[in-house]
Amino acid sequence: MIEELEAEAIAQLVEEECGGVRGMAMLNHQGMVIEVRARRRKEGAAVLGYRYDGVRLERATLLLLICPEEACERSQAVKQQWQTHRPVPPALQRRTRSSLKVAPSVEGARLFEEVLVDSGAEPCIARPASFNCHVACPVNAHKPATLRKSGWDLFRNGKYVAGGVVRRPETGESSPRFSSIRDATHWLAQSISTTEQYHGTCRS
Repeated sequence: MIEELEAEAIAQLVEEECGGVRGMAMLNHQGMVIEVRARRRKEGAAVLGYRYDGVRLERATLLLLICPEEACERSQAVKQQWQTHRPVPPALQRRTRSSLKVAPSVEGARLFEEVLVDSGAEPCIARPASFNCHVACPVNAHKPATLRKSGWDLFRNGKYVAGGVVRRPETGESSPRFSSIRDATHWLAQSISTTEQYHGTCRS
């Protein structure tokens, strides 16, 4: 995203190596205007500047503000600072909240409700879990890092069925196998379908 705005702003600079030439690219990002401004110095070098909602920022700070990774503590800390110093209307602060519900405490402990995942003849119980995942920043605000991400594990009759972390050997990144109940439901439906096809082939 930022790289495209930078290229657009620089492309507006004329080829002549003279000072005072300027270019600008803008984008509306979740209700906030991102501006990338380019200017050419007298010696011909291009200089870039960045604004977020009209406020001048360093590139690194801007990237952390637009990073969509909710598990990134650095990004969340910068966003919290921004909201503290630049409050926005409540309508723009709304964020999708987790569908997890907290059950009544049992012997002083707070438990999350289990969710029934039923995709046919073999329903399972989904239980929330958290995993250490190696994640690359979606906007390259920082190097890949180990983040704690939420997900789900599937159980049937009290026994673990699937879940955990999926790793991608080509990138070294990892993520929860089931980030949502929808993911778990889809996997279970495919698993049942594959099993039925296997048994059908054996019978034939």
